[in-house]
Amino acid sequence: MATNTSVAERDSQPSAVQGRTQSVESAIRPPVDIFEDGDGITLLADMPGVSKDRLNLRVDGNNLVLEGDMQFELPEQAEALYADVRSTRYRRSWRRRRSRRTSRTAC
Repeated sequence: MATNTSVAERDSQPSAVQGRTQSVESAIRPPVDIFEDGDGITLLADMPGVSKDRLNLRVDGNNLVLEGDMQFELPEQAEALYADVRSTRYRRSWRRRRSRRTSRTAC
């Protein structure tokens, strides 16, 4: 699996409805291996801290989008003093080939 992990940022954009500026949302781009065969596409993603119920795989137009929110449970008396990762959100997307059917997309 790839070892490079980078952080993708979405720029601040003013909200047309409320006239306020939205905060910058950072997301970690997880390393992913992609395999394709006659049955479909298999993604193996390294997303520590993301449970199956916090994982989202969807088709958005011609893009396949993988997102997940990590959650770490700290013991009641514990306090986080340092974090290697500043974001708790993973996000990665790929442009799909048009030949694939989206009706069989499953996690």
